[in-house]
Parts: sequence; C-alpha cells; structure tokens
Amino acid sequence: MKCNRCGKENPAEIHTCTPPLAIALADELDRFGTVIEHHTCAAELRRLHAENEALRTALQDISAYYPNSWASDTARAALTRAGEVK
Repeated sequence: MKCNRCGKENPAEIHTCTPPLAIALADELDRFGTVIEHHTCAAELRRLHAENEALRTALQDISAYYPNSWASDTARAALTRAGEVK
C-alpha cells in the first residue's frame, strides 16, 4: 500500500510525512484526555521521545567518529534496529 502523502510503498518504513508515533500519541492524549493521568502520560511520551532522539544522535556521532571500531559496530547495529541505517 502506498502512502498518499509521501509516496512510500512499504508501510513498515519510517514516514517523514507524519510525526513520530510517540508524539502523535501524546497529541491525542492531550486532545482527548479526560483525567490528569492522560496529560501526565503525554508529557512522559514527549520526554522519552526527546531522550531517544538524543541517544540516536549520540550513536550517529559514535559511528562517524570511530568508523572502524567495536563501538562503531555496536552503534551501527543499534541504529539499524531503530530503522536509521539499512
């Protein structure tokens, strides 16, 4: 099935046309949340997303700075699992 916004064929690919799932869920919790716990969960999703982005950036830096090392191989493997590297 092809995305009608970005044109990607594979639904498993990360889409740049939509916000990350954690942010989208946080927005929905904020929009339709009926109790304070919903808003607390939304804030935690945003915090975790920001932490994951920082970790992803650190892994990319490690992979670039130490291209032929165990650290680079480990960082590259983690980025592959996250869908950043093919």
